[in-house]
Amino acid sequence: MGGGRTTREEARRRIPAPSESGQSAGDGLAAPNGGPEPDFCELKQEVDFQAEGEVVPDPGLRVRLVVQHLPLVVAGGNPIGFVTEPDATAMRHCIEEGFRMAGSIRAFDPGSQRGKLTISGTHAGG
Repeated sequence: MGGGRTTREEARRRIPAPSESGQSAGDGLAAPNGGPEPDFCELKQEVDFQAEGEVVPDPGLRVRLVVQHLPLVVAGGNPIGFVTEPDATAMRHCIEEGFRMAGSIRAFDPGSQRGKLTISGTHAGG
């Protein structure tokens, strides 16, 4: 069951050669332009938020996130709510890593004061 000599020819492990498109066989993760894979924080994401106060945010309104335990949703310099968990932790980490997280309100339900944001990040250095 192990370690002994055998007369069988063992198959050697091979690392698949890159295909002509520049991607490894089956990886499917490389960026379309052949460049590096985008960071998680740069990807367009849909995150939930909870509105606060009298504000009724309109879909399409441009927003940005400000770091705090539950990232603050700010529109035109005015706080309008906060990102809820589980999205809050991921967005907070992106902001703390130097990304400016911005986007727009995708949907909002005035009855529940809850909505969805479409957010993506740009790194402060790039």
